[in-house]
Amino acid sequence: MLLPLSGAGTVRRITPTEELVRVPGVVGAVLKIGVGDSVAARRPSDNASGYVRVVGASIEEVERRMREVLGLLSVELGAPSAEPSTAASPGTTPASPTAPPFQRQETTACDASTPCSPSSPCC
Repeated sequence: MLLPLSGAGTVRRITPTEELVRVPGVVGAVLKIGVGDSVAARRPSDNASGYVRVVGASIEEVERRMREVLGLLSVELGAPSAEPSTAASPGTTPASPTAPPFQRQETTACDASTPCSPSSPCC
């Protein structure tokens, strides 16, 4: 599940991954930003602070756990700094304020008759 990031500014505080993985069913968490990073507002689909992997015995259980993670997550932003930070906190990757534009990738239609090889896009 993507973790939301609303707004722009300098990250003052963010819930650490250690807290997020304490939620039952959270089997992994990655934060893409850290304290001191400057983040820019982007399209909602590109504006994530990170993600978590959540498992459960049913869809309802997974949804309940996801809501628990969202309730626990806190990202506090301050005023934007003049220069975006390129350094990240240990274990994080900085947000890229100038992410490259989306590039369409062509796909190849594959079927059972397509031979499998290391260079084949079908394998």
